[in-house]
Amino acid sequence: MSDALLDLLEAERAAVDALARDYAARRGADPDFDADGFFFDLRRRIEARSFTLEQVREHGAMGGGGPDDG
Repeated sequence: MSDALLDLLEAERAAVDALARDYAARRGADPDFDADGFFFDLRRRIEARSFTLEQVREHGAMGGGGPDDG
């Protein structure tokens, strides 16, 4: 595997770990925790971020100045 792919897999593992901790904390803190709502919101955030990254890739930085702009 290439270094870039290994880096991506490592980043994915770290992201999943962070999300699992967040999920467990929310579930443990709230007996009425809405798991479906949590995953629905997560999916929408990922889709929105993916769209933004695609736009940056295709059209260049959008002026937000974030680390992924450009």
